[in-house]
Amino acid sequence: MGVQENGISQEIYDELERLIADARPVSRHLLGLSINLDSQGEFYLSAATFNGDELTVYPYFAEEITVSGAPLTAVGVHIIDKVEVAHER
Repeated sequence: MGVQENGISQEIYDELERLIADARPVSRHLLGLSINLDSQGEFYLSAATFNGDELTVYPYFAEEITVSGAPLTAVGVHIIDKVEVAHER
């Protein structure tokens, strides 16, 4: 049997037993009466999480810098000649 909201009092329980005993066949024995309370409502649930890392990046500084190279020698010559051919005589 389901009961809404408030439940039942002892007087209502006794009355239910009396009504069931009156309606059931005599050959059937009542072993017990189970009453459940049903209630309804709203249930709100939420969860949140915040994750993060803090990272500092520094530039790479070499402790010792070694520079090497070979001397190269080069020579270049750039000459422009302007030649004009005239057809007149």
